[in-house]
Amino acid sequence: MKKGLSIALAMLASLLLIFVIAFVALQQVITDETFINNQFTKLEIADSMGMNSADLVSSMMVLVHYMEGDVDTIDIIVSVDGQKIPMFELEQEQKHMADVRDIYQGVRQYCDTAALAMLVFFILAALINLRKAAQSLAQGFLFSFFVVLVLFGFIGTWAAMDFSSFWTFFHEALFWNDLWLFDATESRMINMLPEQVFSDIIARTGLYAGLVIAAFLLLSVFTLVFSSERYKQSRILAKQKNKQRLSYRENHAEIIAQRRREAEKAKRLSENAAARAAARSRTEQKRLAEKKAMAAASRVQEKASARHAASEVASISSPVRHKASTVKKTRVPPPATSKHKQSPPIQTSKKKTRTKVVDDTGFLDE
Repeated sequence: MKKGLSIALAMLASLLLIFVIAFVALQQVITDETFINNQFTKLEIADSMGMNSADLVSSMMVLVHYMEGDVDTIDIIVSVDGQKIPMFELEQEQKHMADVRDIYQGVRQYCDTAALAMLVFFILAALINLRKAAQSLAQGFLFSFFVVLVLFGFIGTWAAMDFSSFWTFFHEALFWNDLWLFDATESRMINMLPEQVFSDIIARTGLYAGLVIAAFLLLSVFTLVFSSERYKQSRILAKQKNKQRLSYRENHAEIIAQRRREAEKAKRLSENAAARAAARSRTEQKRLAEKKAMAAASRVQEKASARHAASEVASISSPVRHKASTVKKTRVPPPATSKHKQSPPIQTSKKKTRTKVVDDTGFLDE
């Protein structure tokens, strides 16, 4: 119940808001002197009326100020074909602009009242359903937008297809007399403001109002999307996923750092083991080299001892050999030839003449 009432009030406030936006857009267009001057230049109205653009723009601004209530008359002196004359001479023009002023002032009062009522309705809609005020206001504006879209879509299509019939219907609906029907051969007002000028004014007003309404439409759509339960749940899930992702990244980073530390530790252990192995290898090589050196020195010493022993044995065996050779060469001279019988020679036993010498080297055996 509260939700429906809140949406209804928001819808009514949104309709008033769109009405205020359209009226403010119209005010901005008709008071834009640059736009009015461009319209007169595009349609070549000044040349057709024998006037300059400055006088035409000034005349248009007089009409606007008169509708706004800033001046009490539409009288203005302009130059037509080089002569200074009043721009709006016909009494019909004066009366018609008085009717236009009354309608414009009435719409302006309605607009001010609508702005105040709009604020009240928006506040009530928010207070009735305070917990979901944003959703209620957004839904109310969307409903109002579709209603206005259908209405102005029909009017805009009608004006685009046949502006003359639309403009005639507009005047017949607003005015209760025929003062708006001017004779183009006498009235400078109707020559200054052909239907094309009003068509462009309405189109520019629709453009300005459409841009503002589109901004409110996007704001309403975003409000509904961001305040919906599905979006809130998706945001909660997204936050949980982000936390999980961050946690995974932190854990992953910690795992990578731990693996890096383990790899560095393993690398240091491997380098230390390799260094110890290299040190043991150098020690072993040094020990083997020392052992080989000691063995080589031992062999050299043994060879030196053997040569020394051999030289000593040689020095001992030399006199013995010399003596043996002397004994071997000493022989008993043969007896002198005589007639007497010679006694047999005395045989010297070799065993008694030889000296037993122990020769370990084999030198004496030769």
